[in-house]
Amino acid sequence: MTAGTNTYNGMAVPLNGNASIVPASDALDGLTLACSASMSANGVVVTGTFIATSGYQSAFYANVTAGGDKGSGVASTQFNAVAVDLVMDGTSSAAGYGGMYIYISKSGSFTDTSAVVYGACLDLQETGQVDYRCNLWLQNSASVAGCGIDTYILFSGQGEEGGKNASMFYYQGITKPAYFLHLQDASVSGMYSDSAIGEATNSDGALLVKIGSNTFQIPLYAAT
Repeated sequence: MTAGTNTYNGMAVPLNGNASIVPASDALDGLTLACSASMSANGVVVTGTFIATSGYQSAFYANVTAGGDKGSGVASTQFNAVAVDLVMDGTSSAAGYGGMYIYISKSGSFTDTSAVVYGACLDLQETGQVDYRCNLWLQNSASVAGCGIDTYILFSGQGEEGGKNASMFYYQGITKPAYFLHLQDASVSGMYSDSAIGEATNSDGALLVKIGSNTFQIPLYAAT
């Protein structure tokens, strides 16, 4: 096989150039990297230096199309451009576990006063009519007793100056959001209470807020 051209029957990857790997059948994965249990390095590493030109420049890019149904069983199918499964097993004293870790810093005297820096940008375009539409879905399938913190979102400012001038939430370009908070079922117990609180006996409910060891209630009044 000549290096720098396509693969030969999907059995090898060129050292240089474009690598096209085609699965032998629809039931087989295109590429599998089997890492050993004693491995101390990374499975896949992409390095290099990008020089800005135009459009999107990415170290990793996924472009897939969910092209409709194919046979039975599609009701339980979930289409993902990228999927990460992390299974924890055994006893360990590692510093942390995560499905995805994003680290951003600068090198030298980097300056770009017109740029936006973000850890993750979720751009939800026109989807047509679906059951749910959300830029970010946070799903916690189990509550584990004994956890120091069990939460959907954790804001952590590192160091003395970390997050000192930051905002928890900042709206830009959203002129008229329909609701600040939308509970699917307001009658359930949890962060919402539908009972009268303290002196606000004429309130229609309250949001529960935990600050330190104290629980506070923010009274809510119906708009009509």
